Amino acid sequence: MTQSGRSILKIGRSCDSPGYGMIIRKRRHTLMHVNFKNSSLLILAITAVVCSRIMFAFFHDPEGPNLLVVTGMAAVIYLVSSAVYLSNIYPSLTGFKRSSATIFIQILVATGFYLGLR
Repeated sequence: MTQSGRSILKIGRSCDSPGYGMIIRKRRHTLMHVNFKNSSLLILAITAVVCSRIMFAFFHDPEGPNLLVVTGMAAVIYLVSSAVYLSNIYPSLTGFKRSSATIFIQILVATGFYLGLR
């Protein structure tokens, strides 16, 4: 089925009723639309956990890092980085540059916490 030059694949129950079914539109070989802002925040959350885990791995603790402490530090790092990412301090940074700068800020925050706690 085509509609205005785009092919539409209908999945689900009765697609005539609102709330039923799902429409997946194909646009130049992509099957779903990914919002860059949401995916960037997800990437920031993952890198916050990684930075926190690496930071606590550098401490020479025979028992290893505590999961609660790593999660708490990841939350702090994520909150700082998401505040910087969502603010409009540097409007010239957009897209990939903004995400890269925020990941760099996460690394700086984790390094600062490591040096402060050491």
